[in-house]
Amino acid sequence: MPMEELAAASSVSSFTCLDTLYCYAVLRKADLSLRFEQRTMRMAAWVDDH
Repeated sequence: MPMEELAAASSVSSFTCLDTLYCYAVLRKADLSLRFEQRTMRMAAWVDDH
């Protein structure tokens, strides 16, 4: 096995399931809050139009 492949494999295994879940949760939360902001902005624009 090449040295860089070995390094990549070891870094992946040290990046635990918990880290993955944490990153997913952070990204999901950011995504949801962004969508909420967009919806709020759309509603505000709709109120301005009417």
